[in-house]
Formats: sequence, structure tokens, C-alpha cells
Amino acid sequence: MRNIGVICGLLIVHYFSACASDDNYQVPYEEIRAASEKYLAANVSRGDLAKMEKRLKDSVETMMDDTGCGREQAMRDLMFNWAADHQGAVKRKEKDAIRQACFYFIKFIDLGYDMPWQIREQLTPENVKEILDYLNGNSVKDEKK
Repeated sequence: MRNIGVICGLLIVHYFSACASDDNYQVPYEEIRAASEKYLAANVSRGDLAKMEKRLKDSVETMMDDTGCGREQAMRDLMFNWAADHQGAVKRKEKDAIRQACFYFIKFIDLGYDMPWQIREQLTPENVKEILDYLNGNSVKDEKK
């Protein structure tokens, strides 16, 4: 799935803007968020989700301490760097990468961060459909968590 990598950025990070390729198209961020949440509910245990939360919190605090940047900038940098580093894994639909991308996307949405233009411009109607179809089609509990 070529464009599921968008989720990383998505997951990274955030929304409420029109897609650059079509001024009339409104990206359905809440629909993507809901599909991401459903996917995580089916594919990530509560314990693993708690570990993801703690890892993100610790990483953000470390980056803030190391660089002096604010929480939002630290979160953006961490998520965007993760997306860049794991784009191949997401394209190959590796479960851990999809899980992390969904987690980051939900975080970005919930925190109210604006979606980076690099992500937003990829959210064409076709790509969004592909993302939603994948997430919704894989929101059944899998045996390996």
C-alpha cells in the first residue's frame, strides 16, 4: 500500500486543512482518526498502548531538555522523524509501523496540532480511501500483539 505512509505523518502529527491538490476537498481527519482508533483497539493491547504513551512522553521530555524546544515542537520533530525513518515499513504494511503511525496520528489530532503540509498534500481522495480501506479492513483482533 503505497500511501499508507501518509498515516505516519498523519499519525504524526495533524488536520482541518484542505488538500493542496483540490481546493474543494476537505480531508476527513476525524474519519481517519476513528479508523486509526478502531485499528489500535483491535491490534494493540492496553499494556502495549500504555508503553507507547510512556515512550512518547519520555522522548518528548528528553528532547525538550536537550534542545530547549517546547512540547509541541518536540512532539512534531519526534513524530516527523519517526515517519521519515519508517516510511518503508509502513509501505510494506508492517504491523508495528502501522500501529505506531495510528498512535501518532491520533495524538496529533487530539492535541490539535496542524497537519504538516508534507502530509496534507498527500491526502488526496484516492489516498484517503486507500488508508481508510486498509485500516477498516484490518480492525479485527489479530493473534500477534
